[in-house]
Amino acid sequence: MKEARFREKILPLYEKGMDDAEVAESLGVYFETVKRYRRLYVDLIPDAVRESSRVGRRISALTQAHKARKNTAFQRENENANRSSIQFTMQADTEDQARIVSLDDMLRAFNVDTEVWKVEKWVVNKWEVGIGRGEADITWEDGKITKGHMARSGKANVSPLFQIKVWLIRKRPIQIEYPFVTPFRTHIRKLQEPKLSRDGGIRTAFVWADSQIGFWRDDRTGGLTPLHDRKALDIGRQIIQELHPDVLINLGDDNDMTMLSKYEKTVHMVGTLRPAILEQGYWLEEYALAAGEGATKKYIEGNHDSRLPERINEYMMDISEVRRRDSNIEDPPIVSLDYWLDLGNLGYEFIGKYPNGEYWLNENIVVIHGDVALKNEGQVARNLLDRYRACVVFGHIHKQVLFPKTMVRQHGNVTYYAFSPGCTCRLDGIVPAIRGRMGWQQGFGIIHFEPGNGFMHFEPVQIYNGKAVWRNVVVSGEDRRGKIAEILDYPSLGHDDVWC
Repeated sequence: MKEARFREKILPLYEKGMDDAEVAESLGVYFETVKRYRRLYVDLIPDAVRESSRVGRRISALTQAHKARKNTAFQRENENANRSSIQFTMQADTEDQARIVSLDDMLRAFNVDTEVWKVEKWVVNKWEVGIGRGEADITWEDGKITKGHMARSGKANVSPLFQIKVWLIRKRPIQIEYPFVTPFRTHIRKLQEPKLSRDGGIRTAFVWADSQIGFWRDDRTGGLTPLHDRKALDIGRQIIQELHPDVLINLGDDNDMTMLSKYEKTVHMVGTLRPAILEQGYWLEEYALAAGEGATKKYIEGNHDSRLPERINEYMMDISEVRRRDSNIEDPPIVSLDYWLDLGNLGYEFIGKYPNGEYWLNENIVVIHGDVALKNEGQVARNLLDRYRACVVFGHIHKQVLFPKTMVRQHGNVTYYAFSPGCTCRLDGIVPAIRGRMGWQQGFGIIHFEPGNGFMHFEPVQIYNGKAVWRNVVVSGEDRRGKIAEILDYPSLGHDDVWC
């Protein structure tokens, strides 16, 4: 019935040169219906039609595939393998000659030699497909519709599909030939000397941050327990002495300014500002001496450093700009960290106006203290890179971060880095914070850079329990409390730690 309908109505239109869409439009049926008939009776289409029809290329390809399936004795995944599989899919209304209803039918249909192969396992799968149907009142003349109409019924014909799949294994395995792999032959040759430039205009900067220099005072003995880590600071002094950097930068919060905090204070903070200023000056001088006279030295104000001008402006604004009688207007006010530390005579330039203070190492690297502290330090780095569109060296978060961000440009990619060297305060919870131990990291930063719009390289130095590994050398920090107390003539600085 279906074959007769194909010969009578569809094939003559193909012979006129129509394609599937034109045939469907001419007959007033769905495009998928015509295509399904073509696939089912592709063998009935003459070669002349395939050569002349616009649908001929698809018909020819389908015919070749159909013939290949009919003429293949045994389809398998790997012709030379010891395992293979065959499968067959059919509709429930498949003609009797095409039906496969058992495993034996399947093996016979694919001409499987049971003397060579045995069945390892087999499965039968079933699923359903739906095809929309319509109602038609059509009059045909000479293969064309002369009058009538078609309408969708809103219903579908549901037909089951069946798939049989069989996995086979050879009864007598054959030898599999694998490609021969030639082993690598070592050739001993003389290693060429590396052509490295030892100068090339590269400059070096050493940065450190957040020492939080300050103390807890024991109200019974007067002993001072430091908030800063003297061993960590001493490691920095030793590295600077070996490195001889061109630029030395303190990223701020070098002094905790505990008693000037707006947060709750305790009796153990009383009388700690003076010894904190003395010891802070000691370490700044040690670093300056280690770097040498030729080094450029910068001190960037941090949020803890800015506690002093904030309290002055809040309670004693009239003295905020008081200077010595014989001083210039460019000299620092008497009540300022710059003046107390005598930074000018130590060779440091004080960069204030927190949080706006910044120093550019070259056209691509800006150094700041930072004003954002989030739980996710990666987000802090992203925010700063988005703000500056340049490499950013920052402190404030007390964590070591080296975060790259590559930006696509017309003439090549540009990669910027956000770099935080870590802190040099203690990590045992003694430093006042929102909770005890904060998960901070100690460390320093070394930056190699070219002037102008040049190259840069960031080298973090990690500190673990008073030791650091720097360029294949273990650097151990010394507490130096006795020496500090002697030099500063302040005996309380030499007492053993008593955490109140």
